[in-house]
Amino acid sequence: MTAQEAANACGAAKASPDNPEIEAFLKTASARELQDFIHLIQIVDRHRYFFLARVALKVRLSEDAAKSAAKMERYTRWLIFFTIALIFLTAYLCFDVYRNHHSADSSNHAVLPNTALEPTATAPLVSTNK
Repeated sequence: MTAQEAANACGAAKASPDNPEIEAFLKTASARELQDFIHLIQIVDRHRYFFLARVALKVRLSEDAAKSAAKMERYTRWLIFFTIALIFLTAYLCFDVYRNHHSADSSNHAVLPNTALEPTATAPLVSTNK
């Protein structure tokens, strides 16, 4: 049943206020359908289905908000987990780079002597050609 059909049935149900089809519509309709139904009923009549539809709409919106909050909480937990994992990986990489840098420095000093300051036998220190 659509919102239009339920509103039409509501107009026909003025004589008998209990219509199981409309009550079933109010229980199963989405928030958008309930809102459409509320706009389609005559508010001046103060029909009981108008008030039931408002209550059903509030219940539906609160259920949707609870589902969204649960989903947001789950995503927040995943975000916290990945942030902590990223912190540990960053710390490991910093430690690894630091360790490799210092081990490379110590091996370079031990293996390669500093010969840049020592004069060579083939090159004279002062030029003798004048």
